[in-house]
Amino acid sequence: MLTATVATDLKANLKFYIDKAVNGDSVIITRPKRKNAVLISEEEYNELQRIKQNTDYMFKMNTSKALFLSLLSL
Repeated sequence: MLTATVATDLKANLKFYIDKAVNGDSVIITRPKRKNAVLISEEEYNELQRIKQNTDYMFKMNTSKALFLSLLSL
């Protein structure tokens, strides 16, 4: 589930929004000029970091493979 709030409400009800994030909800904190932030659980953050690292690794592997294959064709 996705919840949205403004920074002043977040400050006033921080425990409530942290509990929502820890229980699997994402909390969007809306700010002026569309400079929003998102509050998520540590578990969700770690999963996103793992996915990012795997994506970076796969990109490097594909780049290395392409370079290797191009060197073989010389």
